[in-house]
Amino acid sequence: MRSAKSVWMVALLVEPFATQLNAQSLQANIAGSTAYAGTSNIKYLSVNEVDPFYATYDDGTIPQSGNGLLPNVTFAHVADGSYPIWNQERLVSSPASAGVAATFASYTQSQLSATRPDFIPDSQLNVFHMHFAPVGVNFNATNTAADGPKVCGAGSATEDGGELGGLVLSLQAGADYCIMKGNYGTATGTGPTNTASFGVHQ
Repeated sequence: MRSAKSVWMVALLVEPFATQLNAQSLQANIAGSTAYAGTSNIKYLSVNEVDPFYATYDDGTIPQSGNGLLPNVTFAHVADGSYPIWNQERLVSSPASAGVAATFASYTQSQLSATRPDFIPDSQLNVFHMHFAPVGVNFNATNTAADGPKVCGAGSATEDGGELGGLVLSLQAGADYCIMKGNYGTATGTGPTNTASFGVHQ
């Protein structure tokens, strides 16, 4: 049972003269921007000249509480799809643990603020990664790659298949594709997946 979904953005981090990746630096990369407090030699890069944090790229300084940049973080280009390196994180639980999972998800989202802009809630994301059948996975008529009801409307095929590295499209473009195919809101509505007449990978 999926209880919550949010979007985590991954920025390319560059540490000049770094000679090794140790456990401490790996933990810092996972922990988030607050883990970089007190550092001055770590920068992030834009991708295709698109900044992941702000409207425009400046000098690559990582936003953190100590430098006053966190309130300026908007993730605008993640939300609009022009910054491609992001992924949706899902919280999956058993039915018996659904209450705990829902509480955890609610608490996590309640921590979002101008001083802790860690991720974009799924409800505010207007783009999606096109889904596909991963190599080695055999789908069939009743189990196929699908973008899900958020793209193709209530009653469409359940979200399924791989999406990491899938082409980024707007929700509107996905819905338009389903409408064009005549299956918006139907059980056969899968959206623009690897069955589409154009590529699905970035």
